[in-house]
Amino acid sequence: MSLELPQPLAAGASVDTAKFVVLETVTDDKQRFAVNREGLLRLSKLARQLLETASEDEAIPLDNPHCTNDAVACFVAWVNHHSEQGSLLTKVTYPLPSGELGNVFAEWDLKFIETHLVPGGDMKNHRKLYYLASLAVYLGVTILQEMCCAYFAWHIRKATEDSKTAGNPTPTAVVRSWFGLEGDFSDEELKGIVEKFKWCRDVDYNQLEKDSEDAHEMAQQNQAPAAAA
Repeated sequence: MSLELPQPLAAGASVDTAKFVVLETVTDDKQRFAVNREGLLRLSKLARQLLETASEDEAIPLDNPHCTNDAVACFVAWVNHHSEQGSLLTKVTYPLPSGELGNVFAEWDLKFIETHLVPGGDMKNHRKLYYLASLAVYLGVTILQEMCCAYFAWHIRKATEDSKTAGNPTPTAVVRSWFGLEGDFSDEELKGIVEKFKWCRDVDYNQLEKDSEDAHEMAQQNQAPAAAA
């Protein structure tokens, strides 16, 4: 159950393009990572579209501000692990199951999150989780997007439950502390948030649920039967 992150490919390094796809960041140093081709095709909508017209030895440039070297390394590690036969993918259900994080996430996924994305589970160090979630949106990796968002959601729910104990901070104050802010929102900030995210009212949640089911069905192709968390 390796949790190691891949190293970027050395300049001029050869890659078995039948088995791997090269992802290239658009950072100044343009780091390149080899990701399992079959796993990438099963998990990423964008990759399936791009690879339809790309030559086998063509690298995929990740021209998105959230596709940092660290985020891409984490993404490649996650895809390569879940390309293995019988790997257990986290399947997020709503509402989230009650109890501990282990009731929500597959064992490897949870260890991966708390090793690389939110070290030690300290939400004040969530930056890599946010970047990986955004990368997942860009690449159309529904399962990874849900997993990252569910980790945020679990901690928000915990903050809400803890706030019911006298003397504890409000859940809003806890979440704001993750971003280096203090206290609750002001009335003006709340109005701004309502305005900024009013588009959420028009989201087709039935379609999101269907997309999730389709993504998991695609991910299980050519995989040995694997249970969710």
